[in-house]
Amino acid sequence: MREEITAEIIANDIKMSRDAGECKPFILVEGISDFNTYKNFFCAECEIKICFGREKAVNVLIDVEKYKYEGILCIIDRDFLDLGDDISYKSDCIFLTDSHDLETMILQSPALCKLLDQYGSETKIKALGSSIFDYILPIGLFVGYLRWYSKTEKLNLDFKSIEFRKSIDKNSLNMDKVRLLNALILNTISKDNTSEETKQCLRGINRIDIINKIDKLLLENKYNPWTVCCGHDLVKILSVGLCKKFGSLNTNDTDMDGSEGAKIERNLMLAYDLQYFIGTNLYKAIDRYQRDNVKYKIIKQSHVAS
Repeated sequence: MREEITAEIIANDIKMSRDAGECKPFILVEGISDFNTYKNFFCAECEIKICFGREKAVNVLIDVEKYKYEGILCIIDRDFLDLGDDISYKSDCIFLTDSHDLETMILQSPALCKLLDQYGSETKIKALGSSIFDYILPIGLFVGYLRWYSKTEKLNLDFKSIEFRKSIDKNSLNMDKVRLLNALILNTISKDNTSEETKQCLRGINRIDIINKIDKLLLENKYNPWTVCCGHDLVKILSVGLCKKFGSLNTNDTDMDGSEGAKIERNLMLAYDLQYFIGTNLYKAIDRYQRDNVKYKIIKQSHVAS
């Protein structure tokens, strides 16, 4: 279904709207979770288009901007931009998340405290003697750098089905790096859409060498952790912690439809209020846009900070 919704289809829908004289703003976002969060912040007149991926969202914008259409904003994840990644298309209508993705922005907001008040154990969290980020960020950093390494070295590792609870000790929250990497490699090789060339490469790959390279990146500590870590990974790690280290939940409390941490992620996003979004650079950039383009009302006026 997602593959059938091409950038051309989405762009044509926008062009038809503009050709019919409609002046409503269009907001291009990457995924469903982005849609479910941003819809609470934007005016009813805005139409949010789910593009199912960063590249597709940018391609839609490229298409519509050829026709000089205005009022079309593309909100995409920063991803690994700070590590040297790039967006080939430049536009004033591309808006980036403050950190790696929307989920990392939410985790840095008071929404996390609201979630922990509901699902965490105050006694266990106080007993840590430090922030829960001291436990989840090191794991998230390792996996984030592994994602980056996989991308730059074209390993094409499939991270979508990763289950952290199989590689993380629930008592200490220490991760078995070799076990995680083995699971990723085996999972990727088993996929029908993985090319034979990739499978051959992964079968002969030196796992310890990869882990050593990632550990070296961790020691160099060159980048802000929030630009390296993937928010989905951090939420999954958090959900493992909430089952023992930070709380007393079980997998029925954290997972949904077989997806690790999906309930925690959903509830975290529900806890993210517009008042938190207003404090972000992303909000400020969108607000500047609507001030410069007054005919397009984007952020709900009743909530805009004075």
